[in-house]
Amino acid sequence: MSMTKNSSEEKVVVIGGGMGGMASALQLRAQGHAVALVEKNEYVGGIAASFEENGVRGFYPLAFGDYPSFESLFEQHDKEVANYVDVIEVSDMCTRFIYDDKTSLDLGDLESTLASLKERNPEHATQYQQLYDYSKEPGGVAEIFADVVAEHIKDEALQMAINFKTSLLGESPYSTSSLYLMILNIQETWGSFTAPGGMGGLVEALEKLMLDVGIVVIKGDAVTSLGCNEGKVKTAILQSGRKISCSHLVSNISPHMLHGRLLPDEYAAKSQEIMGDIKYSPSVFSYHFTTGKRYSNLPAMMVIFPQDLRKHFSQVYDEGVMPDELLLGVYRAGFYDPSMSPEDGDHFSVYLSVPNLKFDIPWEELSGQLVDDIRARLEEYLLPNLSENLLDGFYRTPLDMESKCSLPFGAGFGRQVTKLELGKEFFSNEETGLSNLHLVGHQTMPGPGLNAVLMSAQFATAAIPAPVTATANPEVRE
Repeated sequence: MSMTKNSSEEKVVVIGGGMGGMASALQLRAQGHAVALVEKNEYVGGIAASFEENGVRGFYPLAFGDYPSFESLFEQHDKEVANYVDVIEVSDMCTRFIYDDKTSLDLGDLESTLASLKERNPEHATQYQQLYDYSKEPGGVAEIFADVVAEHIKDEALQMAINFKTSLLGESPYSTSSLYLMILNIQETWGSFTAPGGMGGLVEALEKLMLDVGIVVIKGDAVTSLGCNEGKVKTAILQSGRKISCSHLVSNISPHMLHGRLLPDEYAAKSQEIMGDIKYSPSVFSYHFTTGKRYSNLPAMMVIFPQDLRKHFSQVYDEGVMPDELLLGVYRAGFYDPSMSPEDGDHFSVYLSVPNLKFDIPWEELSGQLVDDIRARLEEYLLPNLSENLLDGFYRTPLDMESKCSLPFGAGFGRQVTKLELGKEFFSNEETGLSNLHLVGHQTMPGPGLNAVLMSAQFATAAIPAPVTATANPEVRE
């Protein structure tokens, strides 16, 4: 890691090496800025990072549209994505929804879904097309809550499938717009993509790109405070004692941590008052495991519904208690990346929304039983003879979300919203009065996954003017 001393060059510091931080760093470097990215962990990626335990890899599954935004991170540096990661365009990314009565419904792209629904019931296909057309109207997606879905779609099973995907971003479909239709719109416009290793594959590619283009990446050293003066952030002070001076600071850490721990009181007072009223999303419990049997008849994505979906969301989102029945999102990693699975076997990751750490749930005591319940439900509804074929595995709780990903209360998606307004920032530098502070990441803007994170980086970096002359590395004083 080379760093110049006593430099008068323009410098930008990025705190947090999640996808938003890395995207911001790359965009700013392309503008000619010297950029330093500081990550407290020994790895970058944040919630998107891959990890391994007991010989089993765990990661955040990947399905994204808007490939041009990701590709632009490379093209602006005259690099090709293919030299860093094998991004795969998927013609029909299907999700199988499995119901309490053990019937199932497959939904993919618009064409295949309509064909499937016509075989099931032609009226369902007509209703689905009408709802999709409505979502394409200006402001249509933002107005489609569960009750609007019910007005168009009369089949309860199809309603549940459409409503479910909102929960993948930490929201309840009974209080938030339908992200399913927004995701479908994005995929119909730009296509649908994945990569070996899920989000972890993209993380590895972006880290290598950052190093190749001269971004200083500091890992294992946290920013502990910010020096502010005259309405600007002047320095980032690290746990190691280093001080990095900066012309601009981009924060990819949780706004809760930024305002509550890093900013001086005179700049944090207003934002802390605003944040006191925030309702945080649920957390995520995940279980990752391998099997000695290959379940070749299964698609990449599956969902196992409880009998009463509305009750489930009410218990998790409103009451803050463990639900009576589990709602499982299941990802079969070997479907797109056979290297994730043992020979002649399979790899699965299971995700379920659970109350965040604001609620008193004894995770150290509960987790073992919860894993047993997950296995039993999988064996009954999805993976026959799982108990006989199970190899190794591990789980992650909301406590891990808080400690490893620095998410307040382990809230997997930060702020919980009641109405989706794509493109509207949750937090901004106006709340602090610091003109050179910019916030990015999945907790600063609602929307479907990686697409919203990349958009937040585009918004933030667009507000930072290019330097007069291109520069090299940022100054770091010991």
